Amino acid sequence: MTLRQLLTSSALMLVVSTQAIAQGGPPPARVRVDAARMETVEPMRRVTGELVPTRRSSVASKRDAQVIEVLVDRGDTIEAGQIIARLDAELALIDLQRAEADLKAAEALIAVRKAETLRAERDLARTRVMLQDNAVFQTEVEDRETDFAAAQARLRQAEAEAASSRATVADARKAIEDMVVVAPYTGQVVDKLTEVGQWVREGDGVIEIIEVAPIDAWFDVPEQYLPALRNGSSPTVQILAEATGHTTSGKVTAILAQGDALGRKFPVRVRLENTDGALLPGMSIVGVVPTGGSEEALTIHKDAVLRNAAGAFVYFDGGGVATVAPVEIQYAVGDRFVVRSPMIRPGTSLIIEGNERMYPGQPLMILSGAPESAPAPEAAGT
Repeated sequence: MTLRQLLTSSALMLVVSTQAIAQGGPPPARVRVDAARMETVEPMRRVTGELVPTRRSSVASKRDAQVIEVLVDRGDTIEAGQIIARLDAELALIDLQRAEADLKAAEALIAVRKAETLRAERDLARTRVMLQDNAVFQTEVEDRETDFAAAQARLRQAEAEAASSRATVADARKAIEDMVVVAPYTGQVVDKLTEVGQWVREGDGVIEIIEVAPIDAWFDVPEQYLPALRNGSSPTVQILAEATGHTTSGKVTAILAQGDALGRKFPVRVRLENTDGALLPGMSIVGVVPTGGSEEALTIHKDAVLRNAAGAFVYFDGGGVATVAPVEIQYAVGDRFVVRSPMIRPGTSLIIEGNERMYPGQPLMILSGAPESAPAPEAAGT
């Protein structure tokens, strides 16, 4: 809806509402107001950008197997460690049984080799005693020493074979574990890459997942604004998703050294927590970046701002009745917005409490005193 259409619609509704009141409408709305005012603020500039996921992964199968179950679908939100799919583990179980049997045989062989080594050691000790009594020749002692060394070597070989068997058992058990595919991190499934009955090989994708909390906002920022972003360790950038009216802020986490040679703009990354999931990858957003210095700007209280399909608007005291005015939000300054509006001037009394269910032309009863803690503004028709 254009600004002219919004103003025309507001005027028509004002006429209709005034007629309804004249015919016995509802009593005046009890409201509190706050004046628009000119203030000296740090100038901010709007830059466009988009949201991209902080991580995007094709979760792959770690083994060759047939898919027997897929537990998620596109659009599902999954938690880290959640089971995504199961693969047929029958062959892996057979391999495990074979590996465990080989390990038992290897451990039994170690027992045999230990007994042989012990016997060879005793034979060597007896032969050395007999040599002292001149009952045997030196060559016989040397033969017993060779037998003992060979027995030790066979024992070490058996122990190495057992270690190899244990590794094979561990790999077989890991293969069984790998037949259960789990989510590497919390995110949302954006694509399903396999189905039940399909054969997947090691490295084949099962699902594609993105992380949306946190989420990254990327902006192309003109070079003259970069010094203000570099001031301090982590400057804050205000973020506005204009399509939904969602506002937030985040810290600058990177400024790419390679910019656009024609536009003289540089990509800037802002990391957003996005705990409520309101921001989604691919959304077009507006970033408000500091530029340094100061300027005079029109500001209004944040509680005065409402939104509907046409955009942001406010109600103000138009001679004792509620009058609607469109506003274009530039950026936030504390609990106020810097705005542009064809109808709001410094000193205009804006309704900041009692405007949740208001309509144009409704009589006003302006209350004195400090505003109470007002609930979050609700969207209303104009």
